[in-house]
Amino acid sequence: FAPNGSQKNPSEISEGISTEVSIEDGDAEQGDIVSFTDGKYRLSPRAMDDHILGVVSASSAVALGDKESNKSLSVVFAGKSFVRVSTINGDIHAGDFISSSVIPGIGAKVVGYGAILGIALTDYRESDHEKIGKIPVAINIGVNTPLTYLAQKPIETLRYLLAILIGSSSIIIGFIYFGKVTRSGVEALGRNPLAARVIQFSIFVNLLLTFGIMVVGGVIAYVIIII
Repeated sequence: FAPNGSQKNPSEISEGISTEVSIEDGDAEQGDIVSFTDGKYRLSPRAMDDHILGVVSASSAVALGDKESNKSLSVVFAGKSFVRVSTINGDIHAGDFISSSVIPGIGAKVVGYGAILGIALTDYRESDHEKIGKIPVAINIGVNTPLTYLAQKPIETLRYLLAILIGSSSIIIGFIYFGKVTRSGVEALGRNPLAARVIQFSIFVNLLLTFGIMVVGGVIAYVIIII
């Protein structure tokens, strides 16, 4: 039977490694995120808690240790397990980092950098942030850093880098081009004041071309990001 007394759902059986612990919160149930703080095991009380131990599970592929008491529950700390989640930080997509949230024991999509529980294996969308769902998560407790993000999503990272390169290059090229044209125009104006209107018109046209280069570069960068 599951920790809360309900019968196990075969589709929610963990494929991870667990340990037996006695959790302070008597209402802990399958899928809750557990942390070890102040010498006690309890539902993770804060977002991206850096003391995360794992997830309460009805069973696991490998169990370490014996039950200390009737209050002991299996907590999966590695492998795959189902986790109770909320969309308090937005809809969850497969591949998103999952961590604890401001709702005790409940997971959510990671926003920013900090401690993580693992990686979502399926999507979860729900407009009601207070409604709790359950999704499979690849448990891999660690810390999300900029380098972690680059390694986790290399294609997306490459797209952003390429977009930044194209966008910044178009701006730099535009300014360099306009600077050269303006300098040439000023020199030509000094040599031939009678042709002032023609030279000014030429500078204005080149200003439009410069703006066009920047716009085209920005559009290309945007398309690269959204595709």
